[in-house]
Amino acid sequence: METELAKSAEREQREAHLHFSFSQLNTYLTCPMKYGHQYVWGTPWETKPIALPFGKGVHKGAETYYRALMETPDHHRRRQKAPCLA
Repeated sequence: METELAKSAEREQREAHLHFSFSQLNTYLTCPMKYGHQYVWGTPWETKPIALPFGKGVHKGAETYYRALMETPDHHRRRQKAPCLA
């Protein structure tokens, strides 16, 4: 009886963390072994794709630029539309 309760509690815990995303389903359909390594066993990547650090750098640069822009005192005037000359 006790082992059944332990198995039941363990199953409930697993089901509470059950989550599927489009990327996970797509990975499984492409290669079930890759899905296992990436999502089930958590095997670390041997290398990182070159686009990953590049994309992070672009996003960080944009974030820094817009935060600095928002902190300038006259940022509200910059956001207003230019007057119509017609």
